[in-house]
Amino acid sequence: MIDCSSMGLGGSLCVAGHSQQVEADSDDANKCTEEANDCNGANTLKELPITHNMDCSDQSDMFLNTKTDSVFVPNFSNLNNGTIHPDTLESIVHKLDATYIGTGSPMCLNKNVNKEGDSLVERQWSPKSKPVENDQQLGQFHFKPLQVMSFNVLARSLVDNKYIANNRNVMSWHSRKYAILDVITAAKADVVCLQEIDQEEYEQFFLNEFKKLGYGSVYKKKKTPKSDGVCILYQEDRFDVIFHNSIEFPMHDIDYDRLQVAIIMALVDKHSRRESDTCSPVKDIYIVANTHLLFNKNRGDIKFSQLCAMLSAVSDAERLCLEYIGEEAEKQPKPAIIMCGDYNFTPQSLLYHFLSKGFAVIRNCNAKLISGQYLMHDWTYKTEQASHSKSGITVGNFERNYISEIYGTGNNEDWVEPLSKSPSIELFTKIPDWISSDIKLRESISNYVKRVTERGPEAYSPEVRASDAVEETSDDQQELTDSGLVYCPFKFGSAYSIYDPWLKCYNEPAFTAFHGWQRGCVDYIWYTKDELEVESIYELPPYGDVKAQGNLPNKGWPSSDHFSLISQLKRRSS
Repeated sequence: MIDCSSMGLGGSLCVAGHSQQVEADSDDANKCTEEANDCNGANTLKELPITHNMDCSDQSDMFLNTKTDSVFVPNFSNLNNGTIHPDTLESIVHKLDATYIGTGSPMCLNKNVNKEGDSLVERQWSPKSKPVENDQQLGQFHFKPLQVMSFNVLARSLVDNKYIANNRNVMSWHSRKYAILDVITAAKADVVCLQEIDQEEYEQFFLNEFKKLGYGSVYKKKKTPKSDGVCILYQEDRFDVIFHNSIEFPMHDIDYDRLQVAIIMALVDKHSRRESDTCSPVKDIYIVANTHLLFNKNRGDIKFSQLCAMLSAVSDAERLCLEYIGEEAEKQPKPAIIMCGDYNFTPQSLLYHFLSKGFAVIRNCNAKLISGQYLMHDWTYKTEQASHSKSGITVGNFERNYISEIYGTGNNEDWVEPLSKSPSIELFTKIPDWISSDIKLRESISNYVKRVTERGPEAYSPEVRASDAVEETSDDQQELTDSGLVYCPFKFGSAYSIYDPWLKCYNEPAFTAFHGWQRGCVDYIWYTKDELEVESIYELPPYGDVKAQGNLPNKGWPSSDHFSLISQLKRRSS
């Protein structure tokens, strides 16, 4: 039994062996209200034109006669002027005994669903060979590769006016829930992190279906009035649960109280073993976190606070896992950390830079721009690069291209000062060992701090010498330095960040979400680089094909307005 009383995470902890329960909490508003309340006078995101090639009266590919395997086209001309209301459609489908033309679920509107996943055009594994399930021997240990999925499924309760131009038949929840299930079923991932799943749908439909697939699951609903939440699935025949923690982000200021939540689980892999002693247990632990950060493009300050709250909780979870391992720590693999979710920030953003590079200056930055969502336009995508093939890449780099836009353009002392008094701030101001030991990286940080402070207004004082910036944070102080430099406590990599030999840099996909408000990369699978490495990823479909089909969900990709991410990870050899 683990003593969890010291975690202080503002959430409820369940230790393995205790009963799991679905939690209902309290408070938020939908994305539209969020935008209206928080974004007055803000820079607005230029909305891309909506394209849709769907004619709701064209039902020629929708129904399959189960007795003849032929396409059946009912006459709908007398119903709503040729356009069918989704409820009417569902009633007709039940009467026709129609079947889903995909991987066997009861209904769908698309007969071209790829049995490998969620696309009209086949998605590829990169490298192109499919992942292998062979055990991996590292020294005295045998490890099995781990497949992880992250998927924002678009909750039924969150379908609003921005989907009004989408095909109504595709948007029917009765159809979409089976399309979502098919994506999860086809992936056969070991761990699945879902966002935007309604509590009612989880309890009444998905929970039982997940059990049929061999998954145990833990769910956390957002605070009321939200109906959706996040969920982690894990293969019960592979993992034992050490503990799981449901988090309502603790905020340092009431103005930052929002409805987002997270789940953190510690799983031990039952398949890992020792080479020489099969009786001696291997405590091969994966700490899995799943969240959906605030959507509002103008409130990067809130996203950063939520991100820090989750990282603090992950740090506490790591400490608990090390206590669980106990005196055997030197004889056991170090716990690996995986963070999945919809983070609502782009690869060019300060927030992405904080996680991927491990540091950021938060003073004197414009909170309306630090999530990078203002950059979600066609001109920030490239589709001919080698790293993500025809699916394209997100172009632009925070340090190279956007420092001048982010810094010196807004006063953020109103949120930086309260954050600096947070009880967990020491975690982010103390220089991590992995940065302290890297001289080249420390030089890079000093150069970055110098560039940022040069852009500060006269009120940005006292003056900070770049050469001192890194040193100042090594003295265990609990306040932000004058530069506002903060560190990520973990050395993270993004599973979908692939090296491009032509551009000679790493790039994320052009998009993971594709709807009327967002067309870009906002979903990620983060992993600790010292413990894990990426073996393969499930690539996104070609950008041209996705754009031609219009906003998701559509007939080509009927499950959600996001694509699923799937990555195969393995333990590092050193």
